[in-house]
Amino acid sequence: MDNFSNRGLSKRGPVQAAPTLTHDLSIKQLLQRSFNELLNETILEEYGYAAVYIDENYDVLHGAGKFKNYLDLPEQNFTINLLKLIPQDLAVSLGTMLRKAIHDKEKLTARGIQVRDGNNLRYINIVVKPYLSEKKIAQKFVLVLLSEEQPHIPIENDQVVAFAEDHYEHRVQELEVELQYTKDDLQAVVEELETANEELQSTNEELLSSNEELQSTNEELQSLNEELHTINAEHQYKIKALVELDDDLNNYFRSTDIGQIFVDRKLIIRKYTPAATHLINLIESDIGRSIYHISNNLRYNDLIEDVRHVIMSNNIIEKQVQDKAGIWYQMRVLPYITQERKIDGAIIIFIQINELKSLHLLHAGILDSSPNAIVALKSVRNKQHAISDFSLNIINYKAQELFGHPEGKLIGKKLWSEYPQLLNSGMFERLVRVVETGSALNVEVQQSYNNRELWLHIVAVKFDDGLVLTLHDITERKQYEQTLNQQQEEIKANAEQFRTLLEAIPNITWTNTPTGENSSFNGRWYEYTGFTKEESVGWGWIKAFHPDDTDRILTDYKTSLQKGEVYNAQARIFHKSKNQYRWHLIKDVPIYNKDGEITMWIGTATDIQDQKDAEETNIKLRLSQQLEILNAIMDTQEAERSRISEALHNGLGQILYAAKLNVDNITVNGTDQKKLKENVDQLLTQGIKISRDISFELTPSVLKEFGLATAVEEIISRFSSPQLSISANIRGFENPVEHTTALSLYRIIQELLNNVVKHSEATKASVDLICKDSNVLLRVKDNGIGIAKEELNTIKGIGLNSIQTRVELLKGEMKIDATQGKGSCFEIRCKV
Repeated sequence: MDNFSNRGLSKRGPVQAAPTLTHDLSIKQLLQRSFNELLNETILEEYGYAAVYIDENYDVLHGAGKFKNYLDLPEQNFTINLLKLIPQDLAVSLGTMLRKAIHDKEKLTARGIQVRDGNNLRYINIVVKPYLSEKKIAQKFVLVLLSEEQPHIPIENDQVVAFAEDHYEHRVQELEVELQYTKDDLQAVVEELETANEELQSTNEELLSSNEELQSTNEELQSLNEELHTINAEHQYKIKALVELDDDLNNYFRSTDIGQIFVDRKLIIRKYTPAATHLINLIESDIGRSIYHISNNLRYNDLIEDVRHVIMSNNIIEKQVQDKAGIWYQMRVLPYITQERKIDGAIIIFIQINELKSLHLLHAGILDSSPNAIVALKSVRNKQHAISDFSLNIINYKAQELFGHPEGKLIGKKLWSEYPQLLNSGMFERLVRVVETGSALNVEVQQSYNNRELWLHIVAVKFDDGLVLTLHDITERKQYEQTLNQQQEEIKANAEQFRTLLEAIPNITWTNTPTGENSSFNGRWYEYTGFTKEESVGWGWIKAFHPDDTDRILTDYKTSLQKGEVYNAQARIFHKSKNQYRWHLIKDVPIYNKDGEITMWIGTATDIQDQKDAEETNIKLRLSQQLEILNAIMDTQEAERSRISEALHNGLGQILYAAKLNVDNITVNGTDQKKLKENVDQLLTQGIKISRDISFELTPSVLKEFGLATAVEEIISRFSSPQLSISANIRGFENPVEHTTALSLYRIIQELLNNVVKHSEATKASVDLICKDSNVLLRVKDNGIGIAKEELNTIKGIGLNSIQTRVELLKGEMKIDATQGKGSCFEIRCKV
């Protein structure tokens, strides 16, 4: 029975299905085990045995054989308890045997237990063997072996009573046995409870002493708890305020269209608004990363440098930038300041100004592209709220030409002070009427301005509390009209004389139809160009003009034909005998009839090639003379500098040094005399140093001895100080530079650095001097206060005239980029 197979019903997985006696089996033992399993299976199948493995709680662990003949699954409340799976008649006997077998740890056997199955009576044999103390078995269990002694015997009617009596007697006996077991168990439990009660009493005494200690500790904790409650309430209030503030910030960031990025001093991203992701390719996981590693959609490459500059300098940077889609943004970089007033990063702000920028560009383009002078005026009212003057608010390029001043000098000025002639003859009252009534003004007037007679076509339209004034200079048109009227009268009076005159004129003349086709040329045209009448007729004359001029001539000429305006131009016409194109002054004038219709065009072409050549020669001659004069002046200055330097060094310097030696040899008595001697000695030392510095500045001997690069490094070291850091980048001067050129560059650098030290209030400056392929680039930058526009426009003050003169001597050009409050940059280019 002990070796029955464990195949069949099981509540556990296959790995734990069969209780094993050992873990390490030899081949012989494995073979023996296989034989035992085959034997078990054969016996179970042949004799109808059923083997059930259960634990100490009577739960089924495994089943084998024909266990379905003895076990029934319940219809409700599924369970694996063996006593609830077998018939009630069999459960009573089996329960008693299981308790006794587990208690005694011995095998029990019962035969012929009567079990009623419907109308049949079954006799069941039971074997119960516990395996609870086997050390070789991994899991404890109890084996229950069930078998049926004989086939089912139907119950007759006369056997029912006997069966019941025997059954009840047997049942009473089993209950008495079970009751005895229960009493024994109860007695053991009572003894254990008494022992446990004694232990509990001793434990209780210990707990009482511990309770007293805990009581005192509890009072201390009570006071501590009250303090913690107070602190907790304050923390809760602060946490609530912080949560509300965080919600406000999150909603603000989510709702705003302004892109904002917060970075720390190491450029690590702290926070950003969703609008910023359109310009900087940010995602949520980028918080904590450096913005240096994040790509952007801007057409601007200095964003990182601007952020670093703001963090280091505490300055605010504002620029207008474009993204890759061409949309304009106002970029502002400002420092991130903590409550301790410390800079802990930067804030980058992007505000879309595309519409405003486009409107501004369109507005500026329209104004500056207009051939008319356009001025926006704002009314200036007195205490009685009456208009007393107009101030200039907007001025286009043509208006600046008319007034003779740049925009910077005109904005905000009064019209009476800048152009009083315009307001004379009742024009001021008419402009006031435009502002007061809103009616437009359209008039042509003749005025005298800057000793010149002008005809102006004036159009004035009200705009807010002012007006927009359009001034069209029609002086030339009026003059042409007068001239043409006279010419038209003369032509009408004597057409034949006019034709004779055309032929007599040594210049080329012609006539055109109202649509522009040629109708006639004088003989000079055919002689000059070599064209025939057939080649010149219609639009064939255009072939005589230089190919580079034809498109321009045709476009402008057709425009004049459409507008009926006099055509003026300069173009090159082919001269056959000289086989070259020569410049001509071309003029084509419309001829009107009484009805104001153009009947013909008369044109002339005057050869101005000789005049152009003479003008160019004169210009070159004047420039050459000016350069010679400037060069002579500079040589004289350098000679005078050298004389003064020598006098300082050999005269004043030696005298001061001799005085210092004499002072050193003076014997003094007393503290006052000693202190006076030290002061005099210090003053003499400073005087010697200053005379040497002045002598060096006047005549830099290092320039002659060691060259330009070394001289520039020397002068930079002299200008450098703890308050001003100057960096240098000098390249390409391995070969010597002509002394005059080197001296000019040296003086320019000297003057610029002198301006930086005296006027810029800068802390940093840089000098770039680069020579490449005979081209020299000199750039001096600083981070100081910059230069005002007025000084830049006039190129006056702080030594700029001297610098400009030396640049002209070098035949170079100078570019100044300076904004007040943002430093300055001087860039000079020339050839050596």
